Amino acid sequence: MSKENISFEEVLEFIEDLPYSKFRKLVNHYALHNGKEFEQELNNMVILDLQSRLEKLNIHKHCPQCQSSKVVKNGKRTNEIQEYKCKVCSTKYTLFTGTLLEKTRYDWDSWVKVLEMTLNNYSLHKMIHILEEAYGYEGINYKTIWHWRMKLIHALAKLPMPVLTGVIQIGEISIKDSNKGNRRIIIEECDKEKGDTKQDLILIVSAIDNRGYCVSKVMPNEEFTTKLFKEEYKRNISAPAYICSYPVQVYEDYSKEYNIPHFIKPSHYINDIQTQAFIKESDEICNKEYIKNKGNITYGEVKRLKEMYHLGVEEIEKINLQLQTFINQKMTNVNTRYLQDYIGLYVFKKNWEVTYGHLPTSKEDAEKIFVELLKRKKQVL
Repeated sequence: MSKENISFEEVLEFIEDLPYSKFRKLVNHYALHNGKEFEQELNNMVILDLQSRLEKLNIHKHCPQCQSSKVVKNGKRTNEIQEYKCKVCSTKYTLFTGTLLEKTRYDWDSWVKVLEMTLNNYSLHKMIHILEEAYGYEGINYKTIWHWRMKLIHALAKLPMPVLTGVIQIGEISIKDSNKGNRRIIIEECDKEKGDTKQDLILIVSAIDNRGYCVSKVMPNEEFTTKLFKEEYKRNISAPAYICSYPVQVYEDYSKEYNIPHFIKPSHYINDIQTQAFIKESDEICNKEYIKNKGNITYGEVKRLKEMYHLGVEEIEKINLQLQTFINQKMTNVNTRYLQDYIGLYVFKKNWEVTYGHLPTSKEDAEKIFVELLKRKKQVL
């Protein structure tokens, strides 16, 4: 095709489809032939492209401070970044303000790729290799890519967790605190009878409903009480039909307060069963579970309800086992102050799989998620 036959629109379409490595070569070629500084020209083009994408996504269509729609353009900052001003509260901002892209120098495709690699559990070494080979980030170091990845993980962890309903299984694990991040985190089972933890342990309480949606939270460093559980889970439990757990006092008190039938699987089966006055001594004690807040029911009725509503603790045990594996793989030599972020990543992927029927592994999945993150308020570390 001759130069005369190529329209400007065709050139733009051609550029948009270029891999980032070839895009860099194109900008470098332009800079060399027009006496421009390559890195500055590249940065300007990246910023303008990101700004255009944010505008199309309606990011900050309203003032990020007071949510007023009465905003006007207020000149441009460096790198041709458009500034806006709210006519109500006088806040000045750009489309980048408070988003993951604020003060960034990375292009759109690189952000999506790093998120895709994060979702697919790539090692830092492999991420660096791909960014160097395919995206031209020569000399990018471990610290840079670690912070980049953590910024995305933190944003994912800040997304709202689902509201659980129906039959809800609840359980907990504890890990040893690691302030320096210089030793492998050791997972231990909590005391299922008392529901409390030692001072050097961090408690993680998880729940899953019969749809498969789950919530997992690091409890504050204080005594695990019913009040604390209610505070942490008040936005994540609604109209439960049953609570299923081991005989932890916190869950028993919570279920009793809200008159929720509580399916309990004892740790010490026979002794626990025999102490329940509402179960007849003549009933066969084989499965060893019982239900509170359901009136005086026989063990046969317990078995019938268990089968009908799929009561048990098997699913929460699977979640806890997966969490153990996930944390051990991801948090070796990592300070436990990042624990909720890593757990948030696990929960996000788990719930995405329930919603969409597959784990978020593709570039398309990553881009969809990245757009969702950009539409959230400030979530940076």
